Amino acid sequence: MNNRIKILLAICCLVGCKPDNSVPNQGQKPTAVFTITPVAGKTNTYVLAASTSGAFIWKWDLGDGSQPVNGSQTDTAYYGSKGSYTVRLIVVTKGGYDSTSQTIQVASDDPNGCFGNKALLTGCALKTWVLDPNAGALWVGPNDHSATWWANSAGDVTARACQFNDEYTFGKDGTFTFDNKDDMWVDNDSGIDPYPSDMLNNTGDKSGCYAWSAINPAYVAWGSGSHTFTMTSTTLTVIGKGAFLGLYKVGDAGTTATPDNQVTYTISSITDSRLVVQKQYSWGGWQFTLVPKN
Repeated sequence: MNNRIKILLAICCLVGCKPDNSVPNQGQKPTAVFTITPVAGKTNTYVLAASTSGAFIWKWDLGDGSQPVNGSQTDTAYYGSKGSYTVRLIVVTKGGYDSTSQTIQVASDDPNGCFGNKALLTGCALKTWVLDPNAGALWVGPNDHSATWWANSAGDVTARACQFNDEYTFGKDGTFTFDNKDDMWVDNDSGIDPYPSDMLNNTGDKSGCYAWSAINPAYVAWGSGSHTFTMTSTTLTVIGKGAFLGLYKVGDAGTTATPDNQVTYTISSITDSRLVVQKQYSWGGWQFTLVPKN
């Protein structure tokens, strides 16, 4: 590499490749030009094609927060989520360097994309979660968490084995599958036991663990089933008649005696190994802590 090229590259690093007339001219100063073309059949994917004559360096900044890279004259950009992205190109020729930019408007998220919270939730494949088999996985109290009205104990993990064995599987493709292992924890609420009052086939039975065959068929939607989900940086929505996390009666607008069509939870925290979601109402709310199935 000759000294002049070294100077050009040094200036690119220091001043962002703005023109600098102090660099000796060895040819006509270039004009950075490129086109952006959507790739047919691929979601949120674009071909970036530079056309500056004599260029030997093409530095692309995709505007998505990633580091600019030295690429090729023709490169590809992919955006998993909707938004406005400013693509910047820096080209270097024997005559100098120049930069230009264009904006891509991505209209919608890639439903099959895998990044951020979705990657943590699904493992970019299929990932199954269960309630954390420890005290406090089920919690109810004021929204500011200044008190605990009720939380499961360590002993409840055994007493509610039919609830702690429930499996919630999330797929990269947006699928959500619930498996109740052919049994169910039937809860109570505000003096109504069981809740709803006709939840069980046998009159007089109270809250507790039951085989699925003991559940009134009117509530079949709360059983095992295939649903879908969507999520943002702060919310997780399970979609489908009867879809839920943690406890069936915790509905979208409040305690519910009928299966909802969807429930949106606030994500309190999410990592590869722990998911904490909340459902808050005017009177307080619930919190559920889940961990990946071993």
